[in-house]
Amino acid sequence: MSDPTLKLVVAWSDSRNLCSLVRDALLEIVPQEEMRTLGDDASVVHTAETASAIRDRLRERLSAGDHVFVAEFETWSGHGPALDSHWLLGRGH
Repeated sequence: MSDPTLKLVVAWSDSRNLCSLVRDALLEIVPQEEMRTLGDDASVVHTAETASAIRDRLRERLSAGDHVFVAEFETWSGHGPALDSHWLLGRGH
């Protein structure tokens, strides 16, 4: 298995809130200390799982009309008190 990297997970629906559903599914993949929630639709996870593997695990729980986007990234930048900068800096640049 490769080294863990940061992945951005965005899931949304026009008909329902996916926040709890996605959080529960992600906690089956990564420990809570390796996940940060960014609002209702997005999370950042630090894991060796591939973006496509995360997408597939989430897709199993989604309904028609629900959407998921997973991106792996090495470079990031952020601002604001809601971002856990200490956690992010420990998992990237």
